[in-house]
Order: sequence, then structure tokens, then C-alpha cells
Amino acid sequence: MSEKEGQRTDFMLLNLSHLNDLDKLKVYRSFNNSLEKFSEDEFYVSNLAIYEEFRGLGIGKALMEMAEREAKKTRFEEANS
Repeated sequence: MSEKEGQRTDFMLLNLSHLNDLDKLKVYRSFNNSLEKFSEDEFYVSNLAIYEEFRGLGIGKALMEMAEREAKKTRFEEANS
């Protein structure tokens, strides 16, 4: 977990590709530079992409469901802190 402009941010990258370290850094920087302000109770998913040969297999849906579970879990954990 990190913060940018006072907003909490999380970063999750599922790496199933052959990206080298420099390309991974470029992806990370593009995510970081594209953060916008959101209210405390909002979660934002940006730049979800599935390689064409893997589309239609439910991977995108599974990733979005995982993000939703993490958002709910985080909100619940914060409420109990």
C-alpha cells in the first residue's frame, strides 16, 4: 500500500508475460502516473488487458472479481481497525 497526493493506492500486476525488468518498470510508472483522486470509499481499476489468445476464457472476469474481493476485504479490515 502506498499514497499519492494523500490518496491510498494499491498496485497489483499479474505477470504472465515475458517482460524484462525495464519493461516492468515502464508499466509500473505508467500506472503510478495515471492515478487520479478518488474519495475514500472508491476503488479504481485501471488498464486491465488480456492477450488476444487468452480472451474469452474468463480471465478478465476473474481478475475483476478478485479486485472486488480485495476491495471489500480492505474496507472490512479498515472498519475493524
